[in-house]
Amino acid sequence: MKMKDRIGFLVALIIIAGISLSSVFIYFAYTRVISDNSESIAELSATNIYSEINSELTKPIYVSLTMANDSFVKNWLSTEESASSQDIIDYLLGIHDKYDYSSVFLISNNSLDYYRYSGLHKTISPTDEHDVWYYTFINSESSYDLDVDLDEANSTLTIFVNAKIYDDDDNILGVVGVGVEMNYIQEMISSFEINYDLEAFLINPEGLIQSHSNTEYIESRNIFDESMYQAHESEILDSFDSMRITSDHTSSIISRYVDELDWYIVVVKDSNVLLGFFRDYFASSFIALSFVVIIVSSMINKLVESHKKRVYELALTDHLTLLKNRRGFDLEFHHLSENNNSESIVFMADIDNFKAINDQYGHSYGDDILIHISSLIKTNLKNQDVLSRWGGDEFAGIIFGDINSSIATLEAIQKGINETELLKEKGVSISIGFTIYNKGDSIDKVIQKIDKAMYQSKERGGNQISQD
Repeated sequence: MKMKDRIGFLVALIIIAGISLSSVFIYFAYTRVISDNSESIAELSATNIYSEINSELTKPIYVSLTMANDSFVKNWLSTEESASSQDIIDYLLGIHDKYDYSSVFLISNNSLDYYRYSGLHKTISPTDEHDVWYYTFINSESSYDLDVDLDEANSTLTIFVNAKIYDDDDNILGVVGVGVEMNYIQEMISSFEINYDLEAFLINPEGLIQSHSNTEYIESRNIFDESMYQAHESEILDSFDSMRITSDHTSSIISRYVDELDWYIVVVKDSNVLLGFFRDYFASSFIALSFVVIIVSSMINKLVESHKKRVYELALTDHLTLLKNRRGFDLEFHHLSENNNSESIVFMADIDNFKAINDQYGHSYGDDILIHISSLIKTNLKNQDVLSRWGGDEFAGIIFGDINSSIATLEAIQKGINETELLKEKGVSISIGFTIYNKGDSIDKVIQKIDKAMYQSKERGGNQISQD
């Protein structure tokens, strides 16, 4: 079994085992409770509302953390002064269009510019009360947090998922995040009220309702002003896991703390619900979760395969010129020795006096020379030919085909470099050494030959082509 298949199978097995164990426990626990009294439905509803809220927040948390680790975002912030603001706006717009969040934003810790998917929103300031959250979050130990506040752009109560962006030295580059409108939670609570014939709402630690199917209660009704809840205030606020309080023979109150929001779910149930409803709901949920397992396993397989391929490519690539590196050349030579029966030559090219160029014009200019020369060489090669950066200012390659034609290619490369004004005015040239590949030659033997030939070109004054 392939690695990606084993990982996918293992993840699927863990998810299925977790779901099965949880489902069995929930089924027997809730079957007994539902059969006994009306408290069961309220407790089930509180659990499901809690799960729904967590589920709804899991995705934006994942999206925010993914954005915070996106190399494009980090690179843009690192070069913000010269980068185009439209690029980051387009990026945020893309996230908005993909996930349909009410808010997608980025704040630069350098410029303090606050970008939304619709454009530059403003420059934040520690004196602006709407921006206090940013400085509090930046100075906290958390890499991400959730904040419930009015969206300044549209005055809508929104759950914001904020994530810090770090550079390679763990310095904070900024904050990125998304916002989910509270309307979704209100609609979800309303659906539970209709389906289970109960009342459900969210309160803050002071007892003020923050979300309710009746919008008139939001920010205006305090349940601790009402006698039924006032008597159980301490018990409701101590319910960090799950709390069941029976008010009388037919009513019950269930409270559960939502850590991400610093709010409490309160569910009030006044009558019993048929056990069959839970069984139907349980079965449909299990089927849905089974589909999720299949989809997640498939996605993991694809991600593992894609990541494996990308890592493999990076391991064989020179990061400056994007040519194959020495390891990549070794692999291509192995293919040559194993599979190729046609004529071919192996060559090595070295930039003449490159150290002097670096010393005179700087390493950045030297890098530009390396990139430019690698591009010129590659332009003269065929698709099936091989070019790699051997190391420093040296390039190694393989040219397939007629020997005379291959030598002519090397001459064309040298001529192209000699006639390029940018290189010519700086006195840039290359020395080339090559050898004709013979079936069975080891890579060490071939490298020794082309290295020797290349140094012969150097000894002849450079800007020469020599054969060993």
